[in-house]
Amino acid sequence: MIRRRFISGDWTSKEVQSLQKLGIKVSIGYSNFIIEEGETYNRLERLLKNHRGKLTNIYTSSVFTVKEINDSDYLSIILANKGYPQPQQNIESYREKTFEINCSSCGYKDKQITSFRIKDEPKWKKNEVLFSLYWEYDSVFVKKEFYEKIFRPLNIDHRDVLIHKSGKVAETVVQLIPPISPSSLLMKDSWYSKHAETTNCCNRIRYTSTIGDFLPSFEFNPNISICLTQEIFGSEGNAFRKIIVNKKIFNLLVERETINKLTSAPLSK
Repeated sequence: MIRRRFISGDWTSKEVQSLQKLGIKVSIGYSNFIIEEGETYNRLERLLKNHRGKLTNIYTSSVFTVKEINDSDYLSIILANKGYPQPQQNIESYREKTFEINCSSCGYKDKQITSFRIKDEPKWKKNEVLFSLYWEYDSVFVKKEFYEKIFRPLNIDHRDVLIHKSGKVAETVVQLIPPISPSSLLMKDSWYSKHAETTNCCNRIRYTSTIGDFLPSFEFNPNISICLTQEIFGSEGNAFRKIIVNKKIFNLLVERETINKLTSAPLSK
């Protein structure tokens, strides 16, 4: 696993020269860069201690090796977003009609009561079979023929999707309804437990959406092909569950080039 950090500062000419010696190119004045943790970053830390101006040094993401991904039985995936839910004036314009429970402060929602509306029939790329929507990062929309072939035999439920202006049922896409995992993740003492908050509005624990480490393993093996986590992730006005798939579904989606293998997060063993 490779950890990355975002560094920004108001650099002097002397600091620019020192950074260049480390292979880091910045301009005099305010500038930023991303660096992987390791030997070069350790040398950089010593230089940053002497920086007198404003400085930002924050953890930004982790990237996992192919072996770490291949060795995992379950993985969290990120789907490409394909448009907005309708009507899209703001989140509240559709959420209050779509979910029975909806918090406008933290973005928590639950108990979907009606179908999502999308602007138009999806224009599918060659190998595309799944997508999500902006603002709804735990929503899963699947090409209808792929649902019939892969997910229906697994008894994964679905909903129709509506075209907004006409109100007609979309012909090529359905919403997949993955179950919430019967098992919680072992979050206690994990990296994510150190980057969590309790929302003032709903008094719910919400974990950072940043991928900072392996996701904790399940308390027990849920034996699922695809599910949503019990745990909530996000920040500010958004809250969502992680989408988890087993290795078989993961490999299938990678083969179809529907997901990026290296932006996925394996669960620890």
